[in-house]
Amino acid sequence: MTIHTLKLKTLTAKQFEHEFHGIPYGTKTLSMTDCALTRRHTELLVNAFSCIENSVKKIDLSYNKLCRKPARKIIELLRTLPLSIHTLDLSNNLFYRRTASELCAIFQNIPSSVKRLNFSYNNIGGKPAAELAQILSAIPAWVKDLDLTGNNLYGEDLGQVIAAIPQTVEVLRLSNNVINPSRLAVIIKALPTSIKRLYLDQNQLGDQLQKTLFDSLSALHTNVKFLSLRNNDLGMKSYTDLRNFFFSMPKSVSSVDISGNNFNLEPLEILALMPPHITKVYLDGKSLNCDKLRAKQLQNQLQTFLEEGHPSDSYYHAFKLAVEIDDLMLNKLVRILEKQNTSPSLLLCGLLVDGKIETTAEEQPNEAAWEKRTQDAISFYTKAVKLSTHKAARDYAEFLLWDIKTIDNRPSVKYRMSFFDSKPPVSYIRSYDQFSQRTELLNVILYNDNRFFSQDPTYRALCTVSRRSLFEIGTGFRAQSAESRQMNLLV
Repeated sequence: MTIHTLKLKTLTAKQFEHEFHGIPYGTKTLSMTDCALTRRHTELLVNAFSCIENSVKKIDLSYNKLCRKPARKIIELLRTLPLSIHTLDLSNNLFYRRTASELCAIFQNIPSSVKRLNFSYNNIGGKPAAELAQILSAIPAWVKDLDLTGNNLYGEDLGQVIAAIPQTVEVLRLSNNVINPSRLAVIIKALPTSIKRLYLDQNQLGDQLQKTLFDSLSALHTNVKFLSLRNNDLGMKSYTDLRNFFFSMPKSVSSVDISGNNFNLEPLEILALMPPHITKVYLDGKSLNCDKLRAKQLQNQLQTFLEEGHPSDSYYHAFKLAVEIDDLMLNKLVRILEKQNTSPSLLLCGLLVDGKIETTAEEQPNEAAWEKRTQDAISFYTKAVKLSTHKAARDYAEFLLWDIKTIDNRPSVKYRMSFFDSKPPVSYIRSYDQFSQRTELLNVILYNDNRFFSQDPTYRALCTVSRRSLFEIGTGFRAQSAESRQMNLLV
């Protein structure tokens, strides 16, 4: 048994103590929420708490109006708790009635095993900023996850209050604290650099998606990896405002939770709002892997591309993502697609590394880098042909291998392609032909002599400078005079 709930309100003292002796062995979470513990004598509570097994990891003392107990009695109870617990819930206990010095003493006596402290809905925000700073600075160093939800932390000198949170806290929950864009700017400026996960749920961030908010988010320090923005009324904003909002987040933020914002959008539409550094989006119970969705988007575009039957470079513009495919994104996409190990996915890998799908990866690569990418593309195309899981993808991969063999004169590529003897379907050759006359003659030449272009000095020079597609070369033929075109065709 992992969770055990005690119902103690109406029990006699003897029954009360017996309940603690009866806690099942192996209990991980012990709930004593709303048990009117303040009505019990401290001695009875201490004796009862001392019976809690060391298997218990979480203790819930919420809704017990513990503020009615003197601070020294609360401290006595805390000292009785087993050192096995890592989560302590003191929420909804009206602690705003205790003085700053009393709250400091309570915090300083929290068991050293506690990593997560839930101090939500205690309305401490009504105290002066100096007192709040004093209280929060007393949070012990072993507490890594601090929940201050619903404490009305929106008063003056908010920066002073947030700055007092110890630099040892890694998870900070500031949900439901009436935080608007201007207050968020103050919070982020004072935020401890130790924070890795920041929760801003159910605030007022969606009221105005404007420069103040964008600037605030962009100022987040680089340790923040996760941002929760649930229930902030973001869904009704314009596409441009939402895109600016998400793109203002620093590159350190890799995942966001935007549940409860009434987004009436499909996953791919949500994906279009996200910058490339955000890899995971939590949305109303779903976990969206952005990189996998981007790979899926390319696969959908490839399917359309193959169905249209246009294997020329002029149609590669159909492959588009809402983000740049830089080196990092290129590597992510290739890893995801390669793992799928199907003819279409491997064909896409080849198109990406071959530079046919536009990327910003190595915008000015040296010759060695290009040669490496060509060799990688050959490997992917070859695997796509061998798998034969998708005829159209296989045929096009075979065509691309033939294309490389035909026009690439680099020794290492020529040697490798010398072992490749397949020929693509005639339909692929025809689609590259841009001539109104001598179509059959051109097809025969292209099909029967793969060295046709490399024998011509003009086009050999062009191919040496860059890997030009047959479509581009065909366009060059069309631009020549009729006499010159006829002479070339008959060579």
